[in-house]
Amino acid sequence: MVPGGSGNVAAGFTSFAAGFDARANHAGCFVFSDASNGVNPTSCFASNEIVIRGLGGFYFWTHGTSDDTYFGARLAPGTGAWATYSDRNGKHQVAQVDVDDVLDRVVALPISTWQWKGEPGAVRHMGPMAQDFHRAFGLGDRDTQIVTIDADGVALAAIQGLNAKLEARLAARDSEVAALRSELAQLRSLVSSAVRGVTE
Repeated sequence: MVPGGSGNVAAGFTSFAAGFDARANHAGCFVFSDASNGVNPTSCFASNEIVIRGLGGFYFWTHGTSDDTYFGARLAPGTGAWATYSDRNGKHQVAQVDVDDVLDRVVALPISTWQWKGEPGAVRHMGPMAQDFHRAFGLGDRDTQIVTIDADGVALAAIQGLNAKLEARLAARDSEVAALRSELAQLRSLVSSAVRGVTE
């Protein structure tokens, strides 16, 4: 199907091409190509792919009532990483965490390497199982998924907890060094007094 636009081709069985210079050349492909001038056509490369070119960025809204209040996730123009809206004004029931406790839970969290059952090839990944993560931190709305912002938050809290432990150990070491230096100075003073007593 080609519902409109310009220069679009839907050559694959049950394929869809829309926008400008979209090429859906395989079965089950959905291709939408923006109106960017001076770029090559946008194509799918295998069956059952969804390919979208949007050089002005991608926006997925999950809440709000207007352009001023929508929030969700955004892929900004020219970037390759999602930005999730995390404005303080969009949150409530904010509570500080015990970073030492988070660090202890991270240390106890099983981490494995694994493969997705549905991913072709021998590609491996690393991370916790969602059930273990949910059991340890109680975050997210189900125990079969890990929300990326939760994983980021846990990692940052654990880093803060580790830093606090390191600073405490360094402070204790500095205190010990200061005490040893004081004792050494006292010993030197005693030795100097004893030497003077012998030579007089």
